Amino acid sequence: MKIPRPILLGITLLSLAGSIAIAFSTRWGPWAFSDSTTYIVSARTFLEGGGLGFYAPSGTFERLVHHPPLYPLVLSLFGLFGADLLIAARWLNVFLFGATIFATGAFTYRLLRSGWLAISLSALVLVMPTLVDIFSGAMSEPLFLISSAVGTFLILLFLETRQRRYLILAASAAGMAFLTRYIGVFTIAAGLFILLTLSRSRWKELAVNLGLYGMISLIPNVVWWLYVYLHSSTYAARQVVFRAELGSALIELRLLLMEVFFSWLPFSKNFTYSYNLSLKILLILGMLCLIPLGVVFWKWWKNRKTGWGYRQEVTYFLTWSIFSIAYLVILAYTFIYTAPHPDINSRMLIPIQFGILIALLSASLLFLRVLRLPPWCNLGPITLVVVYFFTNLLSSANLVKDYYLQGYGYTSISWHHSTTLQVLNTLPEDLPIITNNTAAVLLWTDRAAYDFCTLPCNQPDNARYGDNTDDEVQRIFREQGAALVLFYPFCASRDDPWNAERMAQVDNLTRGLTILEYSCNGAIYFYP
Repeated sequence: MKIPRPILLGITLLSLAGSIAIAFSTRWGPWAFSDSTTYIVSARTFLEGGGLGFYAPSGTFERLVHHPPLYPLVLSLFGLFGADLLIAARWLNVFLFGATIFATGAFTYRLLRSGWLAISLSALVLVMPTLVDIFSGAMSEPLFLISSAVGTFLILLFLETRQRRYLILAASAAGMAFLTRYIGVFTIAAGLFILLTLSRSRWKELAVNLGLYGMISLIPNVVWWLYVYLHSSTYAARQVVFRAELGSALIELRLLLMEVFFSWLPFSKNFTYSYNLSLKILLILGMLCLIPLGVVFWKWWKNRKTGWGYRQEVTYFLTWSIFSIAYLVILAYTFIYTAPHPDINSRMLIPIQFGILIALLSASLLFLRVLRLPPWCNLGPITLVVVYFFTNLLSSANLVKDYYLQGYGYTSISWHHSTTLQVLNTLPEDLPIITNNTAAVLLWTDRAAYDFCTLPCNQPDNARYGDNTDDEVQRIFREQGAALVLFYPFCASRDDPWNAERMAQVDNLTRGLTILEYSCNGAIYFYP
């Protein structure tokens, strides 16, 4: 089914706007932290023939097991053509954000034949601050999100057309999501559940479809998991644990989730967060959603024998609800029963926000169509879309502006202008490095460094760094002539008591050391 030109033009323009926004926000490069460094350095090492991973300061090779392989492998494809991998990560995100916006709108129109819904969803994806943020970073989430989303859209196409090519493509996309992030297993679980509950196939055909989907999506991941287990004796570099205090873990999870959910609401920044306030607001909004949905499903129950229950709006809503719930269940399990447990923040909950957004808007369309309300009733959900759009537009625009002017993380303007990094790059390549930011040094210099102590250091009173005979790293500093490279993120605000205390500790540790370079952003020392 062809998309009408006005709708196609609208979706395309929104996609281009998203790509341009990410191009602006990554002016200094996509933001990067420790995970970003792992991905990029692993891709560099792979291109050099050393496998997926990185070399420790001792020279031993550390295999990539904490993260799945697909994102660094995709980056390495750009490296085959000589591209700088940070630049490759930037333009990959520019493309993926535009593609995510376009896919959301195009698939929605193809499946539901609603122009206003397709345009609305594309517009809201464009201005979601969490998406703008994550697509501005050298992280695996962009590739993960579009893989899981497209995989789910393709399942919906399969349910509508019953053409197995869509099922094969859906399984491939779900497998890619799993190979990008371990929690991507939720895409496979959701896909299997959707097929089992929403498919109109007979049992024999259903069994074949389930088997085909499971084999295609799982076999590459099983191979990778066996590789990880053989080299780390863990699954996804995590240990399964059984908490004695399950109740406290559930309470902690609930509090963290509630705070993130509250931050998604329009105008939430105008209120001081409190658990009770967020609970009341979310309960009210939940009731407002459940009442019309109750009316719709009552009508569905009355007409279930007529085939009404298989109408696409119902399937669409249920599919994206299953998508969000499956992710939440898998995340909750890993939070409670694995160590180290994942962080619960807006970045980690992006798939839930994405799924809920699509489910709620498709539910409004379902309500309007089922009750056969006049066209002017569309103004209700459209008004809510406009309010939510402009609320998020300001936040996203400010985010793009800040990233454009200053950058963020290890690719911010301060790192680009760091004299400490410039001097570090002039030191001999075989010189051992000790630093308080090993990830940044590895990213910018491709040199593995020993980790400096976390302040306050466990040092004898009034002992300078290098004099502790019980510390192996200090022995290397003292006996092998290693360079001590310290970056001072707190130096610029010495008036702050916390920063002043840290700088006093640094001054005490470095007393009597030979200074090669000193500035407000860092310093390089040698043992005298």
